[in-house]
This record gives sequence, C-alpha cells and structure tokens, in this order.
Amino acid sequence: MNKNIKLIFSLVIVMTAFVLCNTISLSADESKDHSSKFFYDSFGMLNIPVDVDNNTRQVDACPGVGRHHMRSSGFGKLIKVKPNGTNEVVFSGRCAWQCSRCKEVVVTQFDPIYDDYVGYYCFRGWGSFLPPAGCVVWATPEQIHYKNGSTLPYCDFYYSGY
Repeated sequence: MNKNIKLIFSLVIVMTAFVLCNTISLSADESKDHSSKFFYDSFGMLNIPVDVDNNTRQVDACPGVGRHHMRSSGFGKLIKVKPNGTNEVVFSGRCAWQCSRCKEVVVTQFDPIYDDYVGYYCFRGWGSFLPPAGCVVWATPEQIHYKNGSTLPYCDFYYSGY
C-alpha cells in the first residue's frame, strides 16, 4: 500500500512538472515575433504568419468548385498581432479546418458541427496539407472575424475520414 502511494505521488509530481514546463514554453512562444515566417512549434503545430499582403479571405469561394470542402485538421489556435507589436491569444486548443480541394485553412473558436456555433475565426491561404497537430494562425485585428451561427459562407464542414 505504501509503495502505491509513493508511485502515485511521484507520477503527480512528474505530470505537474511537465505541465508547468509546457505552459512556460507556450508563453515564451507567444511573446516572440513570429508574424513574418512559417515555423513548427514544440507541439508540431504549423505556425502561419500574418498575411502581410492582406490576402486573407473571409468569404471567397473555392476556386473552380464554389464551396470549400473543409475537413477537420487538428487543433487550431488564433493569435492576434496588435499594431503596437504585442500578441494576444484569441483562442487555443480549438478547431483547424482545411479545404480538401484548394488547401484554404480556417481556424474556428468552436466546432461548427458539434457545437453548432463558430465564434471567432480567421481564414488563411495555405498551399500544402496541415500537419496532424493542426496550426497556429497569426493575424491582425482586421483579419479576425466573428460569426454568431454554425455556418461560414462557401464552406461545408466535415470530420476527417468521413
């Protein structure tokens, strides 16, 4: 019995240390200026920088097809890059979606299929497949939008594998 208590206590300490280390590294990543280059963070999530040419789409149809076929693509995180150079996490650990046809990406605060709600969202053009972990989108305040409902224009949402 005494050995089991020691084992459980040791596991709790290790897990607490792991969580604290990851929280510290996440805070450090968010404070850096990652707004101008693509990179993968320590969780394998692709970081998509601010679209400096402001080519971010809000309601563009899928080229040649019409509607985006948005498939779930891991977790989504949205970071607002403010004009004064500071960063603010709008949401984290939420939903990333990618069009299976044109590779357009959208991150949403809520799951439009399960939650029947979108909340904050941001589109970003991306010409390749997202990694399984998902992506972090860095965006200016003008590129972040809000939807009080479960649909986005020109988008159909699906879970991967269906």
